Amino acid sequence: MPSLVEDFSYPGAAAIKQSRDIELIKGDGRITLVDCTDNPALIRVESLLRTDFCFAVKDDTGWLSLRLDGVFFIHSGDQKVAAKVAANGVEETINIRENSLEPVGVGDPDFGVLLELRATPPA
Repeated sequence: MPSLVEDFSYPGAAAIKQSRDIELIKGDGRITLVDCTDNPALIRVESLLRTDFCFAVKDDTGWLSLRLDGVFFIHSGDQKVAAKVAANGVEETINIRENSLEPVGVGDPDFGVLLELRATPPA
């Protein structure tokens, strides 16, 4: 009988990594990768190495552990977002107000590596 214990693994992560070159590791299911549209509510991550990636947030909060290289901007959409990034050999958390744009990895020739997104309700 299969276990009923949730391990929070992202469903279909291997296929997404192969087709879109983004590693989605774990999450609570409230932040999901979606196709980018003109919807300003989405979290949008801009990468030099690939196309933009967009994330929808269900409910008011959520978290997603991932790995995306070459990130240079994160747009928060309608959420406050805490983004854990690695740049210049240092991991840090960048807090982004709702409907804001924040640069990532400034001064690093490889730009930043996005490691985690956490969404909280807007103020």
